[in-house]
Parts: sequence; C-alpha cells; structure tokens
Amino acid sequence: TKYWYISENRFPYEGVEHQFLIVANDPIYKIEDMNLEMWTELQKIWAILVSEYNMQGGAFCFRYGDPARSGATLKRLHAHLIMPQDEKKTKFSIGGHKVLKKDLVIKNINNK
Repeated sequence: TKYWYISENRFPYEGVEHQFLIVANDPIYKIEDMNLEMWTELQKIWAILVSEYNMQGGAFCFRYGDPARSGATLKRLHAHLIMPQDEKKTKFSIGGHKVLKKDLVIKNINNK
C-alpha cells in the first residue's frame, strides 16, 4: 500500500494459524511519527486481513525502537497480526535482540 508492506511472516511463531507482518514503507522507527493517513490505512489493512482470513481472534502487536527492548529483528516500525491455532498458546517475546539479523533487513521497500 502507500504506507505499508504486508506479508505472511517468514518465521511464524509456534502454534500460529495466521501471522502477518506489516512494515512501514518509509524509514519510520517510532509510533509517534505515524501520520493520520498511516493509521487509517493500517486500520483498513487489519480489517481486510481479518475478513479475508477469517481471523476469529488473536493479537495485533507493534514493535518499535531499540531491538534490545522490542525483541525485533527488524528496526523499522512494524506490527504483527497473529491468530493462534484453535486452543493453542502462542508467545510473543519482547526484548533480547542486540544485533539484527542481516537477512531480515528490509531495504528499498517499494523502490524507496
């Protein structure tokens, strides 16, 4: 979309039926840097994914800032939309990444 890159997570958590990664196209690292259009577009993306994949419940989690605190393997502002398998627990870990994995760095999303 104009503001977001959407994909299924390449490394889904254990016990997940659906897990999507929604990454800011522009180099934005803090939630407070999002404009109203970004929020509106993100809400539309969420609604489409929930509807198209019949997501009956789950979690919507943002990762931002210092990877040592956020647990992110990607520095850019991003969110996870997760629906666990029926009657399964899924853990969303936070913190612990001091070094980002090189193969997970997203460069030039949408040719930017």
